Amino acid sequence: MIFLLYILDLVLADEMKWIDYSANSEYDWDNLQSSNPYTYEIGQNIVKFTIGAELEETCGGQYASAIKFSKVGADCEILGHHQIDYVTSFTIEGMQAIGLYYEGGSLCRDPLWGDVKRRIEFKLVCSDKESDFYILNSLKECTTIFEKFTPAGCPQEIQYSLTAKLIFFFFYGILGIILIWLCVEACQEESGNIVSPSGNWKVRKIYDYGKTQVLAISGKSTYTSV
Repeated sequence: MIFLLYILDLVLADEMKWIDYSANSEYDWDNLQSSNPYTYEIGQNIVKFTIGAELEETCGGQYASAIKFSKVGADCEILGHHQIDYVTSFTIEGMQAIGLYYEGGSLCRDPLWGDVKRRIEFKLVCSDKESDFYILNSLKECTTIFEKFTPAGCPQEIQYSLTAKLIFFFFYGILGIILIWLCVEACQEESGNIVSPSGNWKVRKIYDYGKTQVLAISGKSTYTSV
């Protein structure tokens, strides 16, 4: 079942939806898409990002989903390229949440790992109300973390599309036909090895040899394979 869901996820992939197979639930963050980029002034920098798309502005001639622009001069750094690279579900103080990651940004010096590429994480905390994004750490760190309370962070029951339902029906239909065919073949093979007498036969005596019993029969007839 999980394997089939994985195949469906590959065939019907939607970047704005993610299925948690272990919990049999899905997340949908379509409502986080916006025609205007999210823009935040942080110190001497301006951070702009979008969910599920690229910014119209570029950094060094490159398009990306999250860019840090300097208020002073034309300096900029890419925090993450378009395409969600990694998704994980977790809890924050008992509240369900999901983390989205954009990776492959500009080079950054990490005190532990050395030179790595920047990435940005969006922590979506399950809530029936919508809050703004707010930054959790310093822009000097190689992973920039934003958090937001939103219904998009809440797991939902998986809603299968008509296409997915047809694939399910086709898969299990073929599987059922194969199982029936194998059963018929096995039954025919087993019955072909059985020889039974037809006609008037009488049991004369039963010989018991431990786990094996032999029936002595008498009569006149022919043996027929069934």
